[in-house]
Order: sequence, then C-alpha cells, then structure tokens
Amino acid sequence: MIPNVIPALTVYGLMGALGIPLNISTALIATIAIGIAVDDTVHHMVTYSRQLRERGDERIAMFKTLQMQGRPIIYVSLALVAGFLSSIFASLASLVEFGYLAAFVMLMALVAELTLAPVVMYSARLVTLWDILLVKLNPELVRQAPLFAGLSRWEARKVVLLANLGTVPAGSMMIRKGETATDMFLIVSGRLRVFDGERVLAVLGPGATVGEMALVSREVRSANVVAEEDSVVLRLDFAAFERIRRRFPYTGAKLFRNLARVLAERLRRLTEAVVGDPAAHPMLTWEA
Repeated sequence: MIPNVIPALTVYGLMGALGIPLNISTALIATIAIGIAVDDTVHHMVTYSRQLRERGDERIAMFKTLQMQGRPIIYVSLALVAGFLSSIFASLASLVEFGYLAAFVMLMALVAELTLAPVVMYSARLVTLWDILLVKLNPELVRQAPLFAGLSRWEARKVVLLANLGTVPAGSMMIRKGETATDMFLIVSGRLRVFDGERVLAVLGPGATVGEMALVSREVRSANVVAEEDSVVLRLDFAAFERIRRRFPYTGAKLFRNLARVLAERLRRLTEAVVGDPAAHPMLTWEA
C-alpha cells in the first residue's frame, strides 16, 4: 500500500502549497486514486510472487515482473490520466480542479508503481496466506528436525517460504571442501553423504542440517557433501535468516536459538571426539 498512499499524500501537499481548498470534489481524489492504483499494485505483486516461486531469485523475478507488467501499467495509467483531464473542459470550476489533480495523482501513482513498488517488494519477500497453505511439509519433519524445535507447522511453513526449497538429483555434489560459502541446508527428504577423501564422515537423513559452520563463521567448507539419492533440501543463507527475523521476529528468535543448539551439539561431539569425556578435564568444565 505504500506506493498507493504516497501519491495521495503528495497531491494533498500540492493542494496546500497552491492554496486549493478541500471540498467535496477534491476530498474524493485520494479515495478514487488509491482504489484505482491499488489494482496495478495487486497485479504487480501477484506476478512477482509467481516469478519468485518459479525462479527462486529476487533480482531475476523482479526483472521479469517489470518486463511483463511495466508496459500494461504505463498504458493503463496514461489512459486514466487522459480520462481525468477531460474534466478540464467542464463548466464547473470544482470539476476542473478535480480533473487536474486526479490526473496529477495518477501520474504520481505511475511513478511510484514503477520505482517504489519494486524496491519494497524486493526488500520484503512476499508471503501470502495462500502460499503458506500450499506448502506441503511433513509433520514428522517439523517434530524431529532440531532446527524446527519449538516451531508450529504454521511457523515452519513461513520459514520454508522465506528460505529456498530445492531438489538435488542423486550423485550431485552439494558442497565441496575448500569452497567459501555462507549458507546451510536442512534435509527435507532423501539422504546426503558427508565425506573427506575416501573417509565417510556421516550419512544424513531428513531433519539433519549441514553447512551451518560456514553460515556462522563464513569460512571455507571442511568436507564434501553429495546426494546419495534424489533429495529435497531447504537452503538458508544469512539473507534468509534476516528476512525471517524482520518479518516474523518471534519465529526468527526460535530459529536462532535452535541454530545455537545445533552448533553447541556439534561442538560437544567434537570435544568428545578429541579429548574424550570433558568431565575428566577440569580445564574444559566450569560452574555457571
């Protein structure tokens, strides 16, 4: 609604600057302008949401949306401007004022739709109620995945929508040792094998996470990961965590807490593998 409200506020500011009084005809300008301009915004948002689901990249989705919707929005807006300008030939002064101001606000709405609306949609990823309802998420995954601990199915669906869900064919190398990356993966279905050279470190199934150390430390990958079978994974990078935190702070807080627990569990296992039982080493334990 931001691109629709700003033109209305602008025209009222112009009226104040020019000393145009607020009367019955001019008071209707904002209502009419918002009611008409919001149609363009709805088409814009629906197309962007569809393109984002198909392509998974905000930049490409926005570029395609402007390609598809930019020209129709311009043509419709110019037709509305011409229609409102026809009122300047009326004999009533109030209708003449209405025609000029309505044409001006439609031009402002056009500019806002082509400049401000893409910025707003790009910075705040769209999540509609219909999108949430369409997400198919195994209830067992929500209950068993450590990253989803404490999240309801509704919250888990929102996380999936704000991250990137994708498929990995069997035999595909997901992670290569030595690469620099800033993302992690949650296995939704299938199996991934973690290995270093000839040594298999782990075989991970649904609910497990991989790559979280690179997400936090932004260091190189320490092992290779390959899909043993066709798998579905949820990719979470730093931008996805930020989107979740901004849009749904309570859900984001739970997600960050769970990520900390996953990292703590990894650290505990690493400590046990290196030094054995930490309780046997006083330097590694202390009272809280």
